[in-house]
Amino acid sequence: PTSLIELKVQGLSTFGSILVGESRETTIYVKNNSSAQIDVEPVVLPPFQIVGLQDSCFNGKLNSGSACTFKLKFSPDVVGKYSAKISIGDATLEILGNGIIGGDVNISEKIIDLGEVISGVEVFKTLTLTNLGDFTVNFPTFTLTQDVKLVSNYCGSFINQRSSCDIKFQVIKKTIGQQSDSITMRATSSGSGTATTTILFNSTVSPGVPTG
Repeated sequence: PTSLIELKVQGLSTFGSILVGESRETTIYVKNNSSAQIDVEPVVLPPFQIVGLQDSCFNGKLNSGSACTFKLKFSPDVVGKYSAKISIGDATLEILGNGIIGGDVNISEKIIDLGEVISGVEVFKTLTLTNLGDFTVNFPTFTLTQDVKLVSNYCGSFINQRSSCDIKFQVIKKTIGQQSDSITMRATSSGSGTATTTILFNSTVSPGVPTG
């Protein structure tokens, strides 16, 4: 049987994917084709919210032959797939949305203990970069020290969403004693801006064993 209530989306038919912490709205149209007044009081659960219902839909009461619109707002605060079902009279409408995060680069170690190293002898350390987000990110930039160099980049110019790649550092210490080199990684994503991470290379530098 044909529904006596006309219920449809005038704006976005799906919210698609939006970043966690952001919001998006669409417009819902409802018309009462029945012979009696109906209640327009749809209930949705977070992260969805009904907006402007009381102002535009006659305080939730819709007379026969009348129509009105209201807003459905989607504001995900956790990553995931969501669904809102709007029921008015004998009509039901379902709208989908995804909460995602922007590019989020994680490095496998932030404090690296190189142990005892010999002054002037190179030491190599391989670390893994992982993009935990849903946006591709450019390869990060590194602010290095005189003793720490980035010598290998197996990532290329960018890191795809939900993927990992390796980088290799070379460390050559000259000053004897306990040392700590602090370098900075800056990762920029169109989805989440710029994030800065500090990485420490700790070592104990010895002069080595004389030969000859």
